[in-house]
Amino acid sequence: MRTTGKILKGSPMLALSVKDPFDQYIFCEENSECFHALETRVTRDFPTRKSICINGDCNQKIDEIIGLLPKRDSLGLCFIDPFNLSITFDTLAKLAERRLDMLCLLALHMDANRAYDIYINQDSSKVDRFVGRTTWREEFLNSGRPRRDFPLFLAEYFAKRMQTLGFEETPTHSMHLVRSDDKNVPKYHLALFSRNQLAYKFWDNARNSSTDQRKLW
Repeated sequence: MRTTGKILKGSPMLALSVKDPFDQYIFCEENSECFHALETRVTRDFPTRKSICINGDCNQKIDEIIGLLPKRDSLGLCFIDPFNLSITFDTLAKLAERRLDMLCLLALHMDANRAYDIYINQDSSKVDRFVGRTTWREEFLNSGRPRRDFPLFLAEYFAKRMQTLGFEETPTHSMHLVRSDDKNVPKYHLALFSRNQLAYKFWDNARNSSTDQRKLW
């Protein structure tokens, strides 16, 4: 942590550390340096866990990832943890064909809000790929909502798009807003998408025992 110098476990180490571990872990990391660090730590600290590390863009590696998933009736959890809006809806649609709950980091403040002028331009297709549609731009501009509502609009829009994949409704008030430690400004939302209401019960319990700072577990 830049503000305190404290070292915290990242999401892969946390997932591997749970009391009742998953049967299998698949990690995909695009940055080569981070990938090698991840691979080293997984092998060193959790040698008995069944885990596979993939180096590359998850959008490009999605078929490889799906090929490694267990049989279709197995329940899995997919944590999508990008620094920006780089995950594509096509990738999510492929994952949704399997029996997976998805926990998505939506970088709506640290990416979408900061790059508003770029994304609202017709020449930019990043948000188009993120939500799987090109009409979002006109819908926002015609809604009469102020620019400050852009992250919230995208959160609502994304959640509705996920419903088309068969997931339950995920209202924005159920998303976990995470703020920066130093200036307390919004950074991103964590949103759960599942086909079973029991998952949302577990999610609410986790949210209620946490804060809106950069910590959930």
